[in-house]
Amino acid sequence: MGAWGHPSRWAPLGWATLVWGLPWSHAAMSLGSIWIISCALWALLLSPIPLSSKLLQGKDFLVDWRDPLAWLAWLFAWLSISTLWSNEIPNHSLALLWTMWAMLWAMRWVPPSHTVMVRWTAWSAALGLAGALIHGGWYAWHGEILEARDWTPWVSHIRLSLLGALAAGWTASQPKARSHPRKAWWTLMALWGTFTAVTGSMTSALLWPLVVFWAILQRWNQPITQRLAWGGLAAVALAATGGMFLWLSPVALPEKPWKEFTPWGNRYTHQPARVLSEGGHRVFMYACEQEWDSAWSQVSERPLDEGVSSLRPVLLRYLTSLGVPKDGASILALTPEQVADIENRQTNARFLSGLQGRGREIRFELEMWKDGGNPSGHSLTQRLEFWRAGWWAGKSGGIWGHGFGDVRSSMASAYQSLNSKLRPEYRHGTHNQWLQWWVGGGWIALGLACGFLLASLKWLRSLPLDRRKLGEWGLLVLSLSFLFEDTLHTQAGIAVGTLALMFMVGSKQTD
Repeated sequence: MGAWGHPSRWAPLGWATLVWGLPWSHAAMSLGSIWIISCALWALLLSPIPLSSKLLQGKDFLVDWRDPLAWLAWLFAWLSISTLWSNEIPNHSLALLWTMWAMLWAMRWVPPSHTVMVRWTAWSAALGLAGALIHGGWYAWHGEILEARDWTPWVSHIRLSLLGALAAGWTASQPKARSHPRKAWWTLMALWGTFTAVTGSMTSALLWPLVVFWAILQRWNQPITQRLAWGGLAAVALAATGGMFLWLSPVALPEKPWKEFTPWGNRYTHQPARVLSEGGHRVFMYACEQEWDSAWSQVSERPLDEGVSSLRPVLLRYLTSLGVPKDGASILALTPEQVADIENRQTNARFLSGLQGRGREIRFELEMWKDGGNPSGHSLTQRLEFWRAGWWAGKSGGIWGHGFGDVRSSMASAYQSLNSKLRPEYRHGTHNQWLQWWVGGGWIALGLACGFLLASLKWLRSLPLDRRKLGEWGLLVLSLSFLFEDTLHTQAGIAVGTLALMFMVGSKQTD
């Protein structure tokens, strides 16, 4: 192969293509996948092994119950068989099955150079994160308010966070004597930390400190320091849990006696049983909506009820954040700037973006959910509805499941049976890989998935220390992603999942 080396050494460049992308193009994900598959086929065709033997390369692993990829192949086979009793087989389901099989066999055809894979994963993550920051920073510089997804229009910010976690954890696992991995790790963590702060990605916010803890374990690997690290993690987790409960505790009610009448002589409405708050004040206290229309018409030319999107909830929350009663007198006291904020649908007088804004949004979602509100459009409380429907659909699927092609239709039936408050356009899949397998393939699929996990843990224990650490981190990140995402049911998710499992492939000798 000359100076270019074996094509498997260049396949990781596809991961860079996959996550880098261009702000004006959605073709980057397909381009990255094409690059990876092309490199795999190139290596397959140019190998001195006859083609008939290449296609059967590694076939023995299918009957080796100790090999984790054998369990994964059996799981994919069962999901493929389950299409026989599916009432419908959407094109996207067939495409996912083909992609899963293609990635699995490509791993067998082209055993990776693990050191090169780690290096290129770090480059890919760094390029992806830098690209997201440049793209989003450009629009933020010009005054646009961006949601988390707007920073990465070419790939999910969750997938990019998973790639960043893989890269940072693997880089931290490199030998201490090498200075380049250390510099690469600090660069990655700086880029990823900035990305987390500006996008408010909760996936990144949870994985970033986990990477720091992992790095401490790798650098301070003496027994005493390991015990101190675990003890420190337990103390931090306990403190964080306690702080979270305190932070999410209901805001105190206003001091009694509560006023009954507004300055205009109308009666206030007080609902102390509802916990929704804004800016440290209860939303449903001191409200007098009957004064809003006449007062608002004196400060704004826009009506409160315009089309299908009303400004009333925005006005209610904004006035609450100011700490003033929600009456006509408070509306007349608004400044032109504050009126403009409300017209632009800003719900709090103090604008927050990034991680701080996401924290405020999470509090609002949970409090609204406690009050019995509709979780549609709120990512955290929506997931609770996704999981509830997935649990119902999984139980009703029995041992065989509903069939891989009927996952969506069975979820739709679950939402209807549970009288879910989610609006139809927000009734998505399970967003949990274990539930997704359970719904599609029943208890058999779930058993095969557990077999894969147990076999992976046993396989990793047999590897040399350097590869074992890399494999353990990849499996940990992938397993965590399974809890809040159906990772292996999207193209980008399969790509990241394949990366995470690369250390389950090839010789058990280190390279």
